[in-house]
Amino acid sequence: MNTQQRHDAAARFVEEWAQLPLRGRVLLAVYMVIGAFGGLIGADSVLAEFTHSWIGWAVSLIVLEPVGLACALGLFVLIFPRSRIAGWFCHALGRAKVAAVVVGLIFVSAILSCLTFFLYEFWKTL
Repeated sequence: MNTQQRHDAAARFVEEWAQLPLRGRVLLAVYMVIGAFGGLIGADSVLAEFTHSWIGWAVSLIVLEPVGLACALGLFVLIFPRSRIAGWFCHALGRAKVAAVVVGLIFVSAILSCLTFFLYEFWKTL
């Protein structure tokens, strides 16, 4: 993604932000602050507790850190939409989308495995 595309993506984000009512902008900013602190502090906490575990590193680097970074950079993009931070934000937003897909696939697989187990146990009782 070149610089012009990054600035365009950041400009679209800022335009959508500007169209929200005041209550929506404040609420979104609060959610972004919570997401930034939750993602980054959560990643640090997971790595502090499970330093030698590859699962802890995977959860931290694939799920928590991209979401926290995208939320933190999103707040700066709202203030400085034409800065270099806008490019970093677009990259972090792409990683956060991948994190959302990974979490969604984990939830779907967990639900399907529970359903399969339930059907298997039900079938055994017949």
